[in-house]
Amino acid sequence: MSPNSLFAILLRSPWWISVLIAAVLAVLARVVLPQEYWVLGATSALPFLVIAVVAAYQQRGRLSQAQVDSITAEVAALSWPQFSARLEAAFIRDGYTVAKLPGGVAADFLVTQRGVETLVLAKRWKATATGVETLEQLQALKLRREAGACMLVTIGTASAAALAYAQTQGVQVLQGQSLAQLLRRA
Repeated sequence: MSPNSLFAILLRSPWWISVLIAAVLAVLARVVLPQEYWVLGATSALPFLVIAVVAAYQQRGRLSQAQVDSITAEVAALSWPQFSARLEAAFIRDGYTVAKLPGGVAADFLVTQRGVETLVLAKRWKATATGVETLEQLQALKLRREAGACMLVTIGTASAAALAYAQTQGVQVLQGQSLAQLLRRA
């Protein structure tokens, strides 16, 4: 599906917008079409109802932008010991085992779930921008330790080059909605 198609846009929008479109189509069918055909016309609303159900399912448990902003602001005010403790508690709550790595390495934690080890770099969580060099160091450590994955945790942004590198090398970037989801109950 094209990312700019109507249904793709509706899948990214709040679910109730699709329900509203379906209701408008059903009312229009009732008003505009003859009595014997309005039910048939109202069936044009069915794809929008399906999109509403799919969007609602995908969006369940998602935080609003205000909640994400609130958690981000709260995390930005924390010191490293406070933030690392909160992040560690969140990983443990989600079923990971967490090992702190010694200083001087390109990662701060080694988290393990279902036998997959993930190196987590979180100490630069307040950095306003993260470049490719940081991700290259993390990726090199992953290869040396033969870990299954690596992850950057940030409340800032990653440069376009860093995001492209992360995508090609399989580095997970935990920020925005996904970071707020992880930290919301920790």
